[in-house]
Amino acid sequence: GTGAAFGGVPNGLIEDTFAEHDRLRGFDVIGLQEACKNDRQPIEVFRRVMKRAHGKVYEHLVLADSKAKKGCLKAQVILSRYPIVRAGRLDLPKVGAKRSAAWVDLKIGSETLRVYNLHLSNRHGMNLTPTRGRWAQARVVLAHWLEAKRKDPRLRGIVLGDFNAIRSIWTPTRRGQTLAMFSYHMKPCLVGFISTMWLPYAT
Repeated sequence: GTGAAFGGVPNGLIEDTFAEHDRLRGFDVIGLQEACKNDRQPIEVFRRVMKRAHGKVYEHLVLADSKAKKGCLKAQVILSRYPIVRAGRLDLPKVGAKRSAAWVDLKIGSETLRVYNLHLSNRHGMNLTPTRGRWAQARVVLAHWLEAKRKDPRLRGIVLGDFNAIRSIWTPTRRGQTLAMFSYHMKPCLVGFISTMWLPYAT
């Protein structure tokens, strides 16, 4: 099976890319970050692609800030071709903006797969690499997974999302505590670092 994590606002080009690509259009699970609950167009893009590929779409959405009332109601979303048998949310420590993580249990044949979708903080005020706060957020998700694994050693899991994992803007390839701990307890699918682009960040 295939899983994907995507952040940003998709448009028709993104939808066409996913729909036409042999591997992308067949994704089984996708995690969306900062999708607006009150503007579902980006969510519907991926629902349509998955629906065309598999015929069914199951969805779990949790708000980053459950008390938010105005503007884009940012959410973490998990879309799956497999039935969701259990689902929940994890409230993460506030580091800059409010954050949450979504989790689901998927029924795949006779097995259950736990999937998390998280979005860790990228900044705290003027601090653009809040590594301690980010680890405090990640630790909530990791502890939740380890407890589930303790209860059912056969359970398998996947973590999707945006770790905002840069430890230092001067040494971006060095792994911080968050990635190190997840890599210790789970098998990482990304084993290297490739910079794509650097954008100026207005403070």
